[in-house]
Amino acid sequence: MELKKLDRILHYIYFCLFWYSVQICQLIAWRFNGIYKKLCQIRTGQLYEESAHVLDIHHRFKYSPFGMGDLGSFIAYHSGFRHTRCILKTNVTLYYVSKYYAVFVETEDSIDVMNSVEPNTSMYQAQFTHAKKLIVLPMASFIQIGYEIGNPQTRVVVLSQTGQDGCQLISGIFNKIDDIATIMEPDALWSPLYLQYAGMVKFTEKEYMRCIGSTIRVLCKSAPDKHTVCIMLRPFCMSLVKVIKEEIPTIKHLFVYGQIVETMEASELVTKRWPLSYKLPAFLKWNFALNLWLYFLKNRFKKVLMDQGIKLLSEHKWIEKVT
Repeated sequence: MELKKLDRILHYIYFCLFWYSVQICQLIAWRFNGIYKKLCQIRTGQLYEESAHVLDIHHRFKYSPFGMGDLGSFIAYHSGFRHTRCILKTNVTLYYVSKYYAVFVETEDSIDVMNSVEPNTSMYQAQFTHAKKLIVLPMASFIQIGYEIGNPQTRVVVLSQTGQDGCQLISGIFNKIDDIATIMEPDALWSPLYLQYAGMVKFTEKEYMRCIGSTIRVLCKSAPDKHTVCIMLRPFCMSLVKVIKEEIPTIKHLFVYGQIVETMEASELVTKRWPLSYKLPAFLKWNFALNLWLYFLKNRFKKVLMDQGIKLLSEHKWIEKVT
């Protein structure tokens, strides 16, 4: 067991070194063969028809299967440029969004990552496992293709959660209904929120609104024949709901509420069952913060937090009943 943990850590170190080596070599090669010049033109808003940069995936690795996906999880080589509308294919799905670009994954036609290939598997996990190619769009092209797609013509319900509250069970039930498409925990909505609040990038309010709006429009393009699209957010994404509602007012919201103390305790039990190699180094910091938060919840603020939490949720104007 200890050897497996050590192997995973060594694999991670090897992958990081190899990834950086590939990036440096590619940048040098792209300078000479003209790819870098074309990428610069695309980033400035030129060549919209050829702005989809396609990369062939040769290796992938995540330190933790629950981590946010990005370009750093893949070692991929340049394949070519395509028309921006290539992302409208049914086997191409939105994977990750930052301030500067959006990343799509292309899978085999038989794979449906949106409705979770394996039971209890989130969309971002299925995308990471089954991706064959990456397609990178600059933000200007991503915003434009979002406007071209337009607001969803189907009914869209955003399902937010606290985590460990039965949301996966609800999603599984929705998946059994033919007229409902379920998008379970897409990283494309989580990533801009995380990058903004972690201080890794700075969105202006207008940029953030347009980014989230285009993300919703592109995510829903995969289910035009469905009566309802249910988008289940990752835990603790409540602040996204207001932005989504302002950008696309027709969207409905359903909040799955779990008692806060019990939810945190359940999350603590889950993280304790993870292998040690998943927790190092980032999760050690999270577990310390989680234990400290649990201490204060249990010993000082339990009753007040429950009363105020229920009151705030009942008065929150962005929470709507699904009719």
